[in-house]
Amino acid sequence: YMIVNKIAIEGSNGLGDLEAERPFAITKDAAMVYMGNWHTRTMREMNPEEFKDIQVFPFPAVNSWLKPLVPTGVAATASISSQSKHVKEAAEWIRWCTFNVPERLVRWIGLVPAGPIFSKAQVLQMAREENNHVLPGFYAAMSGKTAYPIRKFWTNPEVHEAMHSALQGMFAGQLTPREAWSEANSIISKVVD
Repeated sequence: YMIVNKIAIEGSNGLGDLEAERPFAITKDAAMVYMGNWHTRTMREMNPEEFKDIQVFPFPAVNSWLKPLVPTGVAATASISSQSKHVKEAAEWIRWCTFNVPERLVRWIGLVPAGPIFSKAQVLQMAREENNHVLPGFYAAMSGKTAYPIRKFWTNPEVHEAMHSALQGMFAGQLTPREAWSEANSIISKVVD
């Protein structure tokens, strides 16, 4: 996605841009390109010969026309532009996204070599506290104060795309937070009961 849409800097991935695109263009098979370095230690430990010459690039490696935007990325990493007009809203959004399913988050983070220094119990407690604080605000911000079922809401690709587009518009300064929610909600309300 980052290669095809010219988001990543040319040549910034381990395969090379043409090699990464070829499976999709020719064979229609899926391909995976590592776009970060968090996995390096684990992959080398699991397959030392196969990954001895693995290539990585510093995060984020985005084209200059995208700046000051940076992509969300590897594992549970998320970034907010320091020049965004909506840093607080972005932080609240990321907090809500990462803590709305705390047990799953702990399981995912446990797979990352640079995982949390907190115990599972501490992380779950922090997640519950964040849930209690952020979730009501999220629902209140939705147009019409509609509380969508979280599971159905987050597993629908059209909903994902609507939220992604609206939030990027907000972070880029093209939409106000209210406009972003309204734009996303117009699509979401057609998809989710």
